Amino acid sequence: MRKIAYVGLIVLAMGAIGSAFAQQQWEGIPPPPEEPPPGVGLNPIALSDSFLLDTKQLADFQEKASHGDADAAFKLYLHHKTLNHSSQADFWLLLASARGQPSAQYTRWFYAKEESDCKSKVEALAWLKASALSGDEMAVKELKQYETAVQSCFEK
Repeated sequence: MRKIAYVGLIVLAMGAIGSAFAQQQWEGIPPPPEEPPPGVGLNPIALSDSFLLDTKQLADFQEKASHGDADAAFKLYLHHKTLNHSSQADFWLLLASARGQPSAQYTRWFYAKEESDCKSKVEALAWLKASALSGDEMAVKELKQYETAVQSCFEK
């Protein structure tokens, strides 16, 4: 019985020492915020080129996009691009672009401009112009220079 009591005291003492050490180690470190910072949604993972949606967000954005929400379609494009689902990403990018989402239109230009054939260059110009008309500042800056670069396609 004495042996059990002795072991119990040792365990209690070690627990107290460990607790004091843990408290000292975390002293001065603020607690995590209770809510996400403004502008950050609940549960998205958005790091550089990554944009993942959780199951609920995915369903919500699919519902919105199927009813005409271009921003939701663009978010679905970003999600599927992150997962390397190229066919699904292309679908949502085209849908968002067609519905007037400026960043989607700019992205369509960005990829199409790399093609060497005139058909692709003219298509790229159309997306860049649409993006610029929708107010995308990057598109406005690129438009004049790209129009000049594509001019030879209109002379044929």
